[in-house]
Amino acid sequence: MQLVILNRLLLIILRAPPVNDRRANFVYSHMAKQCARERAEDIQRNLDPKHPSFVKSMVLSHVGGCFLLV
Repeated sequence: MQLVILNRLLLIILRAPPVNDRRANFVYSHMAKQCARERAEDIQRNLDPKHPSFVKSMVLSHVGGCFLLV
């Protein structure tokens, strides 16, 4: 459940008002991904070590508006 919340948070961050500067968009996107990854890793540290877990980045599909694992 917490990872779904992180994905929704990332989606909200990435849908902020667009910036016309391509470099600014790249930096903004990188910061959003880094923030989401750090939060996911914090959650992973608190999970029970008996069960295997991993953190995987997701990107927003340009076709269907859904997320893809990469």
